[in-house]
Amino acid sequence: MGIGRKAMALGAGLLVAVSLAACSSSSTSTTTTMANSGSATATTLSSAQVSAIQGRLLSVGCYNGKVDGISGPLTTTGIRKFQKAEGLNPDGIYGPATNVALVKAAHNGTTVCMTTPSTTTTSAVTPTTSAPAAPCTSSALQAALNSATKTISSATTPPPFGCSGIYAYAFVDVTAPQPDANYTYTQVFQATGGEWTLADRSSVCPMIPAAIYHDACQTN
Repeated sequence: MGIGRKAMALGAGLLVAVSLAACSSSSTSTTTTMANSGSATATTLSSAQVSAIQGRLLSVGCYNGKVDGISGPLTTTGIRKFQKAEGLNPDGIYGPATNVALVKAAHNGTTVCMTTPSTTTTSAVTPTTSAPAAPCTSSALQAALNSATKTISSATTPPPFGCSGIYAYAFVDVTAPQPDANYTYTQVFQATGGEWTLADRSSVCPMIPAAIYHDACQTN
């Protein structure tokens, strides 16, 4: 079925008219539905797909809720804010034009929705384009690795870790009982609730900003 013949309803009032091929699949689903225009048939949209939309909106500054895969008014508002900032029709419908623009902005690490200056001060709030959603420190990333008993590599070239928006990466040392079995690999993280959590590279790499894409997604 063509991309323009589908519409996904994310909660109340938010429609998505594209197939989210870039989003990962998940057996966990929300009450979000995908409905055919003019038809009563609907299929469930996974929470991972909703999270992908929320994550992109958060990374471009248009969403201030949690990346929890649960659709609702905040997600709808985020879509409208993004559309308005991009000069699109702010109808809350996540159609092809909105999808292309959002994926591009998130991949480039661009802040689209600017912070409105406070009316009680003469100083404008300067938007940041690359401030992480969690502390960009080795200790913060290490905290996410502790449960797996892995440590961030001490390597300095290339850098051992980096962050951009809600995503981060680190070169991780895995120590095995036999010294010759030790190895280092790249782990990616996603910020949730102000903390880093381990993420699956195959799922999040399509959304990782260009600033850290090479180190996060094109290394071992």
